[in-house]
Amino acid sequence: MLGGWKMPERFRLFISGGPDLEPEREVIGRVVAQLPVQLGWEIKRTPPPGEPRPADPIGVMQCDLFVFLMGQDITAPVGIEWEAARQSGRRMVLLLRKGRRTPAAAIFLREMQMEWQVFESATELEKLVRAALVDVLLERAVDFGLAPTEWEALHRMRQEEKEKRRKEEPTETVLEPAGAGGGGIILGPRDAGAGGIPIKES
Repeated sequence: MLGGWKMPERFRLFISGGPDLEPEREVIGRVVAQLPVQLGWEIKRTPPPGEPRPADPIGVMQCDLFVFLMGQDITAPVGIEWEAARQSGRRMVLLLRKGRRTPAAAIFLREMQMEWQVFESATELEKLVRAALVDVLLERAVDFGLAPTEWEALHRMRQEEKEKRRKEEPTETVLEPAGAGGGGIILGPRDAGAGGIPIKES
């Protein structure tokens, strides 16, 4: 801190989910990229299958929003990530994809007894994730150093989405890999002073 000024925080997002949810992670990456804010993002995720990386409970406990995706199955280390988020009181959004479940996933859902937001299409997922991200950004606008124009754009976006939800049915779209769903760091303009370029998480 210099002269009472504090460097704006990056938004730390953790996306937890099984190996059948790669397209959904890419949808979330696109949502992040389309938000009307000049903000740095740090995106972490469950390690992909076959990648020799341990679970990251510290990353979960430090995140600003924990997105928990549930698809057909639940596999390690998703359970560890969920427990870290629950114990540390992280803000979370629980998203359940419509479809069949393995016995392990069905048991997990039954024992959790949590309220899920259900989605089927990419469009539905986008709306749910965007709403959750915008809510956090609006509530913590000072922490993230948002400009008044950015706050107003987010507030307007939130109101428009609420109005649309009352009027229209969701439209099916195709899930196509693109964006920052693989995890990494997106440097915003305010990060330029520290140097560096956007990097992929190893």
